[in-house]
Amino acid sequence: MRILAPSSGFAPLVPSQTVSPSTPRRGIQIESLARPSLETIGPLEPQDGGFGYDLWEGSHRGIVLGLIRQLPNDLRSHWGAGMARRLLLTNAEGPQAGPEATDSALLRARIRRLIALGHIADAGALIELVAGPLQETVIAREKAEVLLYLGRYDEACNTARGRVERAMAIATSEAAAESDPEFWQKTLIFCNIRAGEI
Repeated sequence: MRILAPSSGFAPLVPSQTVSPSTPRRGIQIESLARPSLETIGPLEPQDGGFGYDLWEGSHRGIVLGLIRQLPNDLRSHWGAGMARRLLLTNAEGPQAGPEATDSALLRARIRRLIALGHIADAGALIELVAGPLQETVIAREKAEVLLYLGRYDEACNTARGRVERAMAIATSEAAAESDPEFWQKTLIFCNIRAGEI
């Protein structure tokens, strides 16, 4: 079950949690919960037109990640475009892990491919399912871009300023330096012009 908190902006979601199987026994039972993963979330369930929760079963995350990143932006087939959209929005267990991909890499790739395909509202719907604090860190770049496309400039600028401020606070080494510096620089210039600061 996915739990969404009511909100006028991006709403947080608690991803589905699965209970590990155990031998039936009498009395009170204590069972462990699987660790929630950013890769499992998606607004489409099978009853909504999505694929099954076992969509990626038997697949390697590195291969899936590479294929998603290679999806063409100009899918001319209406059927193919619809299948790609369903694939990117399906709530499904993540594929087999590998050292070449972080826990958020697949989620970011799905959001970025939705943006590239022109499904901006769908990308926003996927972002809405991510807990608020992670929106401002793990997928801050994607969130800001979607907000800009949607014309929600004040929110985009707040995200950009917050991201840059956090980056400056931790940038004590090259490893901690800000990612996507060109995007954030351009966004901040736009925000400063809107605010009359340039």
